[in-house]
Amino acid sequence: MSNKTKSGKSICMETGNSTRAENGLTALYCRLAQADSERIVIQEAKLRDYANRHDYGLCAVYRDNGESGISLDRPGLRELIESVQTGNVKRVIVSDISLIARDMILIHRIMDLFSKYEVELISLNDGGLISCVEHSFFMGELIKYARGRYGKPQPSTTTYIMA
Repeated sequence: MSNKTKSGKSICMETGNSTRAENGLTALYCRLAQADSERIVIQEAKLRDYANRHDYGLCAVYRDNGESGISLDRPGLRELIESVQTGNVKRVIVSDISLIARDMILIHRIMDLFSKYEVELISLNDGGLISCVEHSFFMGELIKYARGRYGKPQPSTTTYIMA
């Protein structure tokens, strides 16, 4: 089943043959900075294959084709974040962590959100399951250390979409 979202991006829902489907929705997030419908289909196929091999069941695909990773203001990512915040998502699978964001602070914000809603993050090129709880604790400590050593950070011009 394929649905068009408010942003015009499509989210494809499919039911797996799994007993793990009751464990929640698996979100597959695909992004390319330069729009390329062929490459994004290949990226999605790799994520689907991983989800099927691990018997994750119900999957939704969120796509940002032709969207930069320097901000979090992307239609597909916004839809994914909304799904996480409603409690519908159990895990997110990406090819590479840099597809979520190109900036470590932005990645930290997303991982904090995932940790808050107990969402697993799986990055195929980064070795699989990434613990958002451990990452958030480590990044929080690193930021405290940096602030103590270098002072308060200057205001950023980056726009954030989360509160």
